Amino acid sequence: MLQQKKILSSQIIGNDIIFDCEDNLTLTLSFPEASILRVRISAVKNPRPSIMVLLGYVKETLEETKFILSEDNESYRISTDMLIVKVRKQDLMIECFDNQNKCFLKTSETIPIKVGKGSLLSFEMNSDEHFYGFGFQRKTLDARGHKLTFTRNYRWDEATVPYFLCSAGYGFFSANTFDQTFDFTNDEYFTIYAKGGHVDYFIFHGPSFKNIINKYTALTGRPLMVPKWSMGMCYIARCFENDKGLLDIAKRFRKEKIPCDMLGLEPGWEEHWYSMDWIWNKERFSQPQKMIKKLNELGYKLELWESGKAPTEGYLDPKVREQWFLKRVDTSINKGVSFYKQDDPYPRCITTTEMVLDPDVSIFVKDTDEYTEEETKNITNTLYTTTLFEGFRRLTGKRTIVMLHAYNSSTSSQMYPTAWAGDFKLGNGALNASLSGHAMVSQDMDNESPEGIHFGFLTPFSIIDSWAYYREPWLYSKANEDITRFYSKLRSSLFPYLYTALRQAHTTGIPMLRPMMLEFQEDMNTAALDKQFMFGEYLLVGTTFAETLKDVNESSIRTENKNTASIYLPKGRWIDYWSGKTVESNGKWHTSSWPATVGGPLYVKAGAIIAMTSANDSISLNDQSMMIFDCYPDGITSTDIYEDDGESFDYENGRYALTHVQCTESDNDVLIHIGKPTGEYVNKPDKKARLLRIHIEKIPEKVMSGKTVLPMHKEIDRLLCSFEAGWNYDSLMRILTVKPENVWKLHDKQTDLISFYNAETQWKEEPYKSCEIDLCIYKGTLDRIYGTKPYELKLTSRYPVLLCDGQSKTTITASLMDKEGLIVKSDGIKITFEIAGTGIFDNNQNKVEIVTVNGIANVDLYSAKTPGTAKVTAKSRALKSSFINIDMVIGTFDVVINPPKRIRLSLGSKWLPYYIYTYAQIKHNGEIIQSAEPKVSLEITGNEERDITRNLSTSATEGTATFNRIVLGNPAEPPDVVLHFKAEGVKPCSCRYNLT
Repeated sequence: MLQQKKILSSQIIGNDIIFDCEDNLTLTLSFPEASILRVRISAVKNPRPSIMVLLGYVKETLEETKFILSEDNESYRISTDMLIVKVRKQDLMIECFDNQNKCFLKTSETIPIKVGKGSLLSFEMNSDEHFYGFGFQRKTLDARGHKLTFTRNYRWDEATVPYFLCSAGYGFFSANTFDQTFDFTNDEYFTIYAKGGHVDYFIFHGPSFKNIINKYTALTGRPLMVPKWSMGMCYIARCFENDKGLLDIAKRFRKEKIPCDMLGLEPGWEEHWYSMDWIWNKERFSQPQKMIKKLNELGYKLELWESGKAPTEGYLDPKVREQWFLKRVDTSINKGVSFYKQDDPYPRCITTTEMVLDPDVSIFVKDTDEYTEEETKNITNTLYTTTLFEGFRRLTGKRTIVMLHAYNSSTSSQMYPTAWAGDFKLGNGALNASLSGHAMVSQDMDNESPEGIHFGFLTPFSIIDSWAYYREPWLYSKANEDITRFYSKLRSSLFPYLYTALRQAHTTGIPMLRPMMLEFQEDMNTAALDKQFMFGEYLLVGTTFAETLKDVNESSIRTENKNTASIYLPKGRWIDYWSGKTVESNGKWHTSSWPATVGGPLYVKAGAIIAMTSANDSISLNDQSMMIFDCYPDGITSTDIYEDDGESFDYENGRYALTHVQCTESDNDVLIHIGKPTGEYVNKPDKKARLLRIHIEKIPEKVMSGKTVLPMHKEIDRLLCSFEAGWNYDSLMRILTVKPENVWKLHDKQTDLISFYNAETQWKEEPYKSCEIDLCIYKGTLDRIYGTKPYELKLTSRYPVLLCDGQSKTTITASLMDKEGLIVKSDGIKITFEIAGTGIFDNNQNKVEIVTVNGIANVDLYSAKTPGTAKVTAKSRALKSSFINIDMVIGTFDVVINPPKRIRLSLGSKWLPYYIYTYAQIKHNGEIIQSAEPKVSLEITGNEERDITRNLSTSATEGTATFNRIVLGNPAEPPDVVLHFKAEGVKPCSCRYNLT
């Protein structure tokens, strides 16, 4: 290699500042934009341009930039409106300054620049500097102290893009496509070594990470707008599924009321697995086009697995790539297939159905006529992916997605936004990929746990991937199925919010999943947060360590979930989405808790305006005629809600609509303005039922829409199901619901006031004219409306049924009520609770006296060990008494075992190891006893020759005891065992699990 030489002369040619140096070395500087510096160094005259520039993936100019060149005896000085660059004449040392003359990057004097056959760059590194990005890089969040390589292989924990962000306020991108090594292991400097090619790198000055990502994606490609249905849930069936089975699954999702938008097939759809001959297996799919049509009618889009097989030679020739693309046309696109799952980057670099960790990729990617394999192998996947997207668009006029295997990421790969973690743990990959401009990152959902379901549905692309397993939600416990249903409905209702976030990624490069440091860069505590993130601008998603790093196919033992976790809340107000409670944070850690019906923390940033709609079985079938504005007032905030047809490319020609919403909070009132949608697109709804949910702490004194005072409705059902405008306040959740227009109503009473699942609107038979909405909410002083004089007692119980185990309990609540049914907030009123029948209070007596606090008295009732009924009576002097009956019952086990059939990995005798998920649900009269939490023991008999853990135990949670991943021995032979379950208060149960 040649070391840097003295500068001999300088000249300006067009936008380039060219320095001729000793030994024919050339340094070229240019400014694609005022805050972006490009540096090229070559040991030859007129070097060949970077291939990514030549192919158009990397732009050389974003805007015409004026600069001033000056010099003194020691250095040259080049300045733009945003940057100052100094180049030392004696050795080409480069220093970068912002327009306030603060140095943010300087080449190192310890290791000089070397160019020639390969190149070596070095830069100074201050002790407080940290480095993030490198694409879907999972090894570490902060690269400081690590060495990362950029090369084409099965690189699950290495750099996938030669790009990073530095906390000093700049980004670095290398347009060199040879293998590169980024070494941050020295304390004082870092180095970048490329095995070949010329030095060609870009420096982006932010100083904010958002500005850097914006400029980086403007230079290398914005994320595409993908179809609207990709905002929903994708279920990929097991490898050996057939047409009837897939249609049955499709219908079952609808029957179980679990929104699902996409269904997928694994490699078993092929006649010969992994061949990529694009021939359907006729035995399992006799009429694929007919099947796909039926799926479309049900609101599904179909995905096909593909191996990544592609030509390994001549791929720079568009004709070669076009011939590769055409092979799929008749088999998939013409039959109605909507998208693909890519198992390996184009061209495929693993050779069998088994995972190869260190494949020799050089034998797969061959030299071309003009560029060598070393220079082009790292961009093949981008080339083929471009061909696929452009070909699909040309044939259909519609958008598509490809679930791109994350380790295939390379320069400009963020244009195709759906990056999927593949077969490895997610690690820090999603955070780093997001910081590298990938709009939609994801992993296969761990749908066997509430934590995994929580994380999976609150990421940009939600996938339940069966692979060889049975992962249909109804094949797990009822609790798991209910949580899946809840989150899928929630995600479906969040469509306008998610789609607007996608549009933001398309126009600015800012991803949908946002590391905390991206949104709160000024808060140094966020720099190392890797277990929480912002989902869009306003939602803070907390996760647990287990599920973010969990390999979905990896054996693990779960500890008992206490439904609590530590979460860091940056300075400001945050609202717990599950409870409605507000947390004022000064930038500290908080202990978060959540109900058993969900899987983790979810907070909303104060000031949020979250656009929602009524959840539907399928986003494709939802006309979005209901718009819900979920507002969390805090100062002055606003948003523009984006809409288009969701499938075509008309948006490129301005065929879309925006709705501007502003919320202004003052000491005395809250003002909300909703503008008329501006813009048109095909199939735009001509009517929208608009509903507002405003999160405020007190009941308003008055609510006005324009000049009209809206009436209060005590019952929200009356408000929603009548042609009346008005408002209702939920004191428990602190939610003010406002229906500002009297032209629509809901057809049926809603039990789900979060997602409004399948809410059907009716309209008055009169012309509808969309208009602006201006609300004024005058703040009140009461957190709820209370009665003045107690008249009677009202009894409620947390649970209606207790298990006869002597330990199950429920909380009985007595409330002071007036004649109007309002609670009376009185302290010190003595309430006498008395039991007739079975059961006992927590004082081991059947009678107890409790005084009220804020009009409420609570007592715990424990079950007996014999069946019966506890008649609990509450009395107080001069008040009408009340009673409630609590049944105490013997439970029965309802056992669910997954998988229901033998798990097969591939054709022939190849079988996956046997492990089973077992759920012992404790029921009475067909319903789970939610109060039941006994210790459940499990004994396994049969297959005595196998090494099986025979005796297990766990405590039930809300009526279900879960035994995860019980290994049943040698996978070569199917199991034949009997599972014996016992628990106090439950009839013993034995069930045979025989897959022979």
